[in-house]
Amino acid sequence: MNEIRFSADQLEGNAVNFFKGRMINRGAWKDDDAGWMARRGQEWEHLRPRMEYLQTPKRKLKQYESYFMTGKLPRAHPYEDEPAICLFYLLWWHPDRSDENWHEIRETIRHIGSNVQLFEEYPLFWTQHYEASKAAFLVGAGRWSNMAPDEGFRGGFMDGLEERMLNFLIDVDAIDASLMIYGMSPAFWLREDDSRSNPHALYQYDKFINRWYDCVSSGQHDQYLKDERRRTSILEFLNAVAEFPLDQRKPDHFKAVFVRKIRGILDNQPLPDEFRKLWREIRQSVDGDGDGDGNDPF
Repeated sequence: MNEIRFSADQLEGNAVNFFKGRMINRGAWKDDDAGWMARRGQEWEHLRPRMEYLQTPKRKLKQYESYFMTGKLPRAHPYEDEPAICLFYLLWWHPDRSDENWHEIRETIRHIGSNVQLFEEYPLFWTQHYEASKAAFLVGAGRWSNMAPDEGFRGGFMDGLEERMLNFLIDVDAIDASLMIYGMSPAFWLREDDSRSNPHALYQYDKFINRWYDCVSSGQHDQYLKDERRRTSILEFLNAVAEFPLDQRKPDHFKAVFVRKIRGILDNQPLPDEFRKLWREIRQSVDGDGDGDGNDPF
C-alpha cells in the first residue's frame, strides 16, 4: 500500500469523535438498509465461531458484535490495560476496506498516541492498540493448527485477508522469525494433513520469509546451531522442507508455493557456510544426489 497522508485537523477531528464512540467513516455502515443489515448479520454469524474459538469473553463478544453491526465503539477509558476493540479488529471489521480508510484509522490511533498535549490521559494509546492487535493477529493466524478446516474454518482466521493485514500492520523486524516461525511449528504444519493445518498460517507470506532469510544470511542461525534445542528445531524445519512431496501437490497449493520459495532461497541465495553445508547434507540424505547448486529436481 502506498502511504496516504491526512491533515492534523482531520486526524484530530477523528480522534475527538473516536472518544465519543463514533467510528471513523461511520457512513460505511448502512444500518438503515434492512437488506444490508441482514447480510451483515450473516457475516457476523460466520465470524462469531472464530471469536469463540479464541475464548473471547462474552462481554467483549457483545462489544465486537455491536461494532461489527453498527460501528458503535465502547467508550475509551484512561490508562486501561488494553483497548476494548483493538486496531486489528477496527480495520478487519470496518465495511470499508479501502487502503485510504485503513490508513485513516491507523493514523488516527497513532495521532492520539503521539499528541500528548491534546490526549494527555492516553499516553500509551498507540502502544496498547498495536500490542493488542499483534497478539490477536498472531494467535489467530500465526499458529500452525489454529483455524483448521476440520475445526470448521475452511477460510482460516480471516478468509484470506491475513497477508494484507500482515503487510499493513505488523512489524516483523521486532519478531524473532527464526525462533517463532521457522522451527518445530512450520515443520508440523508442512507434515500435517491439510485438513488439520491453518490454510493461511503466516509462515507462508513473503514478509515473514524475507525476515527469516535476513536472520539466516546475517549469521544469526549460526549461533542457534550451537544450542541443541534450537539446532533440533532448525533441522526439523529443513528436513520438512526437503521431504515435502511437491509432486503430490498442485503448483498453487499453499504449502507447495511456500516450499518452492524456501528451497529457492536455500539453493540459490548466499548463505553462511555452516548453514549451507547443513542444507546440502539434508538434501543429500533425502534426494540422494543433492549438491546444492539449485539444479536438482525435487
